[in-house]
Amino acid sequence: MHTLSVCRTCPRGGAPEMELRRNLRELLADADTTQEWQLLLVECVGGCPKPCAVAFDAPGKWRIRFSTLTADHADDLVAALQLYEGSADGYLAEEALPPGLRGHITARSPTFANPKTLPSTGLPSPFAGGVAPSLHPVPSEPVA
Repeated sequence: MHTLSVCRTCPRGGAPEMELRRNLRELLADADTTQEWQLLLVECVGGCPKPCAVAFDAPGKWRIRFSTLTADHADDLVAALQLYEGSADGYLAEEALPPGLRGHITARSPTFANPKTLPSTGLPSPFAGGVAPSLHPVPSEPVA
């Protein structure tokens, strides 16, 4: 399952994330995708202070966060998610993105499920085993 998360909590006027999510929902309904995409409106994707932010996630792939977006970026985001789902590891190079999204990637996080080799250095990733902490449910009571 691939996930497209849209942040909704950064303080800003006009709630651009709601219009972006609406545009994405309409475009995803008609998109030529091979994977099932879950579109979520979430509390945070860690993009502050550069709202509006979205993140692409999938098991075994890099998490990619885009920031400083508007509703007008929806078409480019759908094109980028098609690149993302077609890639083996989810790592999207800046030059491969639609021109409207270049310069909007504000974070790339390797998956915690499988160790990766970092593309820029060729060094092995320190992340191995387990699941990304953001994918674990928050316990209702503190763990002793």
